[in-house]
Amino acid sequence: MDIITDFEWFNDKGVIVAFDTQKYQQMPTMLFSRDFDYYYDEHKFAVVGVRWNYKGQPIVISNVWQEGTLPSPNMDKIIVTTSELGEYKTTIYNADSSVHKVVEMPYPIMPNLGRGPTRDEKPDTNKVYWCRKKINDYSMLIKLGYHDAWEERYFNPETGEIGGLFSNNSYGYY
Repeated sequence: MDIITDFEWFNDKGVIVAFDTQKYQQMPTMLFSRDFDYYYDEHKFAVVGVRWNYKGQPIVISNVWQEGTLPSPNMDKIIVTTSELGEYKTTIYNADSSVHKVVEMPYPIMPNLGRGPTRDEKPDTNKVYWCRKKINDYSMLIKLGYHDAWEERYFNPETGEIGGLFSNNSYGYY
């Protein structure tokens, strides 16, 4: 199996955030600077992209939502989230940048919706993470945002399937 190497995020001002597998396995979150996706001094959004190497060839995808874009744990797929006209779209790419699957966003399954979404609303944002099942064995989670509510669910980067809640504490309100 051929894998992705040198994965990184970049913005239109040349700031680069490299993905370090070893660090990410210890603390599964990426630290982006405050001005990485929004230039506060200029009051405008940055253009964010990702790039990686596959078989020595550089691959670039621009205009991504960095929080929803991440390589899969086995480094053979890239989950990419884009936003067009305020609507998020998540696509799974193969290492060679061909489209593997477009992810169908689910309806919420939170047990107590309270002031959250109705049962027929699709999420308006998402973030993807790795989740350690046991030493050197990782799966993925997706955090779906519904207005002021969220839920974390299992995510399969091979099939694009979004499963059940990660835990009883994996939903709430912002």
